[in-house]
Amino acid sequence: MHGYPDAVLLWAEEQGARALRDVGWEAVQEAREEGHEALAAAVHERWRAAQARTWTSLEEDLQALARQLDDLSSEEGGQGHMRIRLWEREREQGLGL
Repeated sequence: MHGYPDAVLLWAEEQGARALRDVGWEAVQEAREEGHEALAAAVHERWRAAQARTWTSLEEDLQALARQLDDLSSEEGGQGHMRIRLWEREREQGLGL
């Protein structure tokens, strides 16, 4: 009758090992999903930062163009108050960064 208790203990150890393995696998899967989410958030944040830099650069270029047009207009006797409004409207509508 010695074999039966040993078999039960062996079965219990196997079940315990399987349960630990399952818990470990679930933890690995959760960590993987969290890693993917964190990576996606980081990529999105980099994209937003790049968009903001590009937007600022574009605005600066347009303002420089407006100043040049003002200068040309002033040289020809105009009042020369060029203003770029497109970007302001897009920002008000939430389209800009």
